Amino acid sequence: MRDVLKTRSLNLSCKLTEDERNARARQVVAEMEQRAETMERHKETKATMKAEIAAHDTIIGKLQTQASTGYETRLVACDDIADYETGVVRTVRRDTGEIAETRRLQETERQGSLVEPLTDEEAEALDGAPGDDDDTDTDDDEPARPQPLPPEDW
Repeated sequence: MRDVLKTRSLNLSCKLTEDERNARARQVVAEMEQRAETMERHKETKATMKAEIAAHDTIIGKLQTQASTGYETRLVACDDIADYETGVVRTVRRDTGEIAETRRLQETERQGSLVEPLTDEEAEALDGAPGDDDDTDTDDDEPARPQPLPPEDW
């Protein structure tokens, strides 16, 4: 009589039945489909991540430039001031009063106002005209406009 020292399991080759072979073939097809879906998701995720990384790189580049130069580009309100005597237009920043640009007057800008200024006599005649109950030249219906800087402040 033989004594069993111990029982253990080993991975050994076993012949599959026809049903088992067909089941494995169906599993192969299912795994291949799942793998293709996973690869597609990976591709989409990789493209999304690549775009996110590029966006971060753009922001980092702008911030590095601003930090190193001490400047950034901002939208600033400016007034174009025509100087008909010199034939130039000066673009003046409203926040600092500095001249941002200087350019030549365009031909259409050289015309100035199409309304002739009043003579002293015409202005005096209008001072006492009906409907003119105050000495200001402002229209109550219009909001006050900021005045451009005088040329001596340029």
